[in-house]
Amino acid sequence: MTLDVRARRKLVVFALGCIVGGVAIYTVATSAGGFADAISRVRHVHLGWIAAGLVAELASFVAIGALLRRLVGREARLGKRAATRLGFVILGLGNVLPAAPAEGLTMAAVELRRREVEPRRIALALGLMQWFTNRAIFFFLALNLLAVGLLVQDRHDVPHRWGLAMLALAILASFPLTARLVSSARVAEWLAIAIGRLRFWRPRVPPVELRAIGAEWHVDTMRMIGSPVNRLRLVGSALIACMADAACFWFSLSAAGVDPRPGGFIVAYGAGLLAALVPFLPGGFGAVEVAMPAVLHKAGVPLAPALAGVLTYRVLGTLLPAFCGAIALVRLRRTPLPEAPDLADEGELADLTGLAGALEDPLDQPGGRVGPAN
Repeated sequence: MTLDVRARRKLVVFALGCIVGGVAIYTVATSAGGFADAISRVRHVHLGWIAAGLVAELASFVAIGALLRRLVGREARLGKRAATRLGFVILGLGNVLPAAPAEGLTMAAVELRRREVEPRRIALALGLMQWFTNRAIFFFLALNLLAVGLLVQDRHDVPHRWGLAMLALAILASFPLTARLVSSARVAEWLAIAIGRLRFWRPRVPPVELRAIGAEWHVDTMRMIGSPVNRLRLVGSALIACMADAACFWFSLSAAGVDPRPGGFIVAYGAGLLAALVPFLPGGFGAVEVAMPAVLHKAGVPLAPALAGVLTYRVLGTLLPAFCGAIALVRLRRTPLPEAPDLADEGELADLTGLAGALEDPLDQPGGRVGPAN
């Protein structure tokens, strides 16, 4: 299949997704009293809450940039501003493209490769970024759903709250298990064998070699994650990003005149995150605008202001980050790379010691381990 044919198919899928999403939004807006009512509410939002939402969403991407910067390491020469721009490319622009999130990750990988980061470290850094951010989202939602199930007394605020609380407990209980699996070298070896067998179109690799590859990737992953203190920093950055985005949703609802109850708010936010995963809809366009107002309406919010609040949130949390991501991509490509850090400067003795130890390690040859993340 030629590149032109692939590009056309992606464009067709993107266009069809936009059409389906537009029809879904039109259906909800019509049931809420028409486009005029919904758009009128969006036009008359409170600017103070809008400013607060913008600050919260910016804080979310700054936290994503900090997470990515810590994972990539110093050799990428990725400053705080450049890391934030790369976050906008991955989770801003990348989320609204036809093959999201693959295209955002690919553009980020190209930029990191331009900064002479090893391909293995790029793959691990981007994969771990997705791992930490997704776990933070599920942890945040599960913790809040559990609190809602235990504390909220109004049944109309959160329907099926006990079922949601049990689901939250199951999600929270899975965290130690999944962390244990990820930190296991045996699981990494098994995954390497499974992936090797799935790639049937390539020459068959002996299981012994696949186990060795899996073990190397596991060692690299553990070294990138680093010490328990560094893990807490990674988790903290991901949680801050998630909470800041949720705060943007809260401020957006407040700007539209909605006084969200904690129970309905957190369930609607979770429904929106799940709806955004619907395939072939760029950024969940249409699905999010149906799911979130429906949940808010079920919690007692009139449908028209609920839709206005969700549309405001989508502008602040999806459209503006995508626009900023496009600008950030251009700026990153046009900005010359900073000079490599001089390890001989005062205060770098610890880095020199770690580098010397890495050079003595036979696994730190080309294709072997990567350097420490810090």
